[in-house]
Amino acid sequence: ANDECNYDSDGNGSRDKNWATIWQNSHTQNVDWYNCGAAHSQPINANMKAYAAWNLFCSIAEKM
Repeated sequence: ANDECNYDSDGNGSRDKNWATIWQNSHTQNVDWYNCGAAHSQPINANMKAYAAWNLFCSIAEKM
């Protein structure tokens, strides 16, 4: 998959599907994911990065 979450679904070398939009379309917005600005990517990808960053920050704070 690339930064835009596109991937080659059938092995022919062409990135023809987007895992993030597939996931977003099968889940509830504002419950399972939030529509936020994400340059060159899908909102769920930005959501995952934000949750990972908060987890990292909390882990660092616990050690202080």
